[in-house]
Amino acid sequence: MMVQSDSASTLTDSSMTDPGHLSFLESRLGATRTADGHCEFLVWAPAVSRVEVRILGDVERIVRLIPESQGYHQGAVDGVEPNALYTYRLEGDKERPDPASRFQPQGVLGPSQVAEVSVFEWSDQAWRGLRLEDYIFYELHTGAYTGEGTFDACD
Repeated sequence: MMVQSDSASTLTDSSMTDPGHLSFLESRLGATRTADGHCEFLVWAPAVSRVEVRILGDVERIVRLIPESQGYHQGAVDGVEPNALYTYRLEGDKERPDPASRFQPQGVLGPSQVAEVSVFEWSDQAWRGLRLEDYIFYELHTGAYTGEGTFDACD
């Protein structure tokens, strides 16, 4: 994966020349910090042609992601600190949280946060999940649940 600077002029990647080549999907959706200190961003946004990641902080940065086949956009960015807040900017103006975010500290409409999952100490190695017959699936639409028909009205 190519490491990008803040300039859109660096948008070249061998996987863009072969639309059937999906090596970028070896990454996880969302923001993933790598061992070499980069942060890889991968988002599926098939309805837009331009996606940028806006990294919030004392000095904000906007980095254009590389459009890939099948509606994916990806990039690896230097200097993204653990716990950094970010949003995706679609077509240069619509700001959205990461739909594959691992942490939303300011709620579902706020910016996403880069999670440092490699340092998490797992304590559930012996857990084997539930038997299929013990699963419960339930779908609730907020439009049917609240008079206002909005998520905010669910308080």
